[in-house]
Amino acid sequence: MKRLVIEFVSGTCVGSGRATFVRILGTPSGSLANPDTGDNFSDNFFPLAVAQFIGPAGVNGVQSFAQSTRIYLDPGMTVTMSSNTAEAGTLHCRAHLNGYFVKD
Repeated sequence: MKRLVIEFVSGTCVGSGRATFVRILGTPSGSLANPDTGDNFSDNFFPLAVAQFIGPAGVNGVQSFAQSTRIYLDPGMTVTMSSNTAEAGTLHCRAHLNGYFVKD
């Protein structure tokens, strides 16, 4: 079995909305073996700079993030990305994940 190890995450959020973080969540497919242990998921938050809120509401803007990290993803995990809504509007985020596979 190979495990994916992500060591660096970067990306952008573009649109008229604004957010304070991007969240990358990895959960196993199917039911959780031990739901209360915390070993069943990988929950990661990447902050977006608050200074980027200076522009007026409704105007397209770009928010970016870049951070060293350590995320472990096992085969079969479902990975989702989301962001919060700090200022209403349309917002599209993209993340670039850099890492490698290790054999367990």
